[in-house]
Amino acid sequence: STDNTTGAIYKITPGGVVTTLGTTPINFGPRDLSIDNAGNLYSADWSGNTISKITPAGAVTSFASVGSPKSMVFDSAGNLYVSTNASTIDKVTPLGVVTVYGDMGTKISTGAPIAFDTAGNLFASAAYDYSISETTPTSATSTFNGGLYLNGGGALIFDASGNLYQTLYVGNQIAKFTPALSGSYFAAGLSSPVGLVFDTAGNLY
Repeated sequence: STDNTTGAIYKITPGGVVTTLGTTPINFGPRDLSIDNAGNLYSADWSGNTISKITPAGAVTSFASVGSPKSMVFDSAGNLYVSTNASTIDKVTPLGVVTVYGDMGTKISTGAPIAFDTAGNLFASAAYDYSISETTPTSATSTFNGGLYLNGGGALIFDASGNLYQTLYVGNQIAKFTPALSGSYFAAGLSSPVGLVFDTAGNLY
C-alpha cells in the first residue's frame, strides 16, 4: 500500500499488522507497485519521473528515470514495463536501462493500465479509442474491442485460463475477453470499478 502524500510504502501482514517498508522521495506520489522475482518492490513515482526500488530490508534507491510513470508490470525475463503520461510504454531492463517499447500516440490512455499474457503479448487500455491495444514480442501493435463498447476502460488482469478482464469505470461494468479476443460483459451494476485482483480460488475482486 502507498501513501501519496508522504511517499511511504506500507507492508500489511495477513493479520492486518501495518508497518512502513520504506519511503520514496516525499511528494513524488507513488502511483503503482510491482514486485520482481527476488522480492524487490518497485514504486512508480509519477511526479518525480522516477521508478524507486525498495529491497525486502527496506533500502530505497532510484532505479530508473521514466517520465510520469504510472502502471507497471514485469515480463518473464525480469524486464519492467511502464506506461507513462506521454501515451508510451517504456521498457526498463534489470540494470535500469530505459527504452521506448511502444508509442501508441493518442490511442492508449495516459498512464494506461497494462498486463501480459502467458505468450508475452502486452495489453494496454486504450480508453480514448474505446479499445484495448495488444503489442506482440516483435513489437507489432493492434487494437480490439471484442464487439463491446469499452466506455472508460481501465484495469486489466488475466485469469488462469487466459481470459482477459477490464474495468469499465464509466459503464460500471467488467468486460471479459476470451483468448480468441471475443468479448462479453462479465459483471454489471458496479460503481465506477477501478482495480482488479484474483484470489487463489478464482474469485475476482
